[in-house]
Amino acid sequence: HTSASATDLDLFAQAGFQIVRGKVNPQIKDRVNCVNTAFLNGLGQSKLFVNVLRCPNLTRCLEQQALGDDGKPEKKNDLDHLPESFGYMVYWLLPVTGHTGFGSSRARV
Repeated sequence: HTSASATDLDLFAQAGFQIVRGKVNPQIKDRVNCVNTAFLNGLGQSKLFVNVLRCPNLTRCLEQQALGDDGKPEKKNDLDHLPESFGYMVYWLLPVTGHTGFGSSRARV
């Protein structure tokens, strides 16, 4: 339970957790690009793996979540919560580096 004087992030920080965040959330396409690139980049390298036995819900959501007509992940079938939070983590820990000139709203070097 949180009070009005402390945010959830304040409580996590007080408990010793390191809080990593930007001033604004990354765009959806940037998060999706980071996750896809971490799973398999253009050189055939993988930097990210999901343990399907220990993370069955994340695995199911990643496998079954589709993109809508607007190119964004669908939110209809309640499969978006885990991949979305997973995408934030990957965006900060395994960023796509360099400028691709395609599909990204900003380059991170």
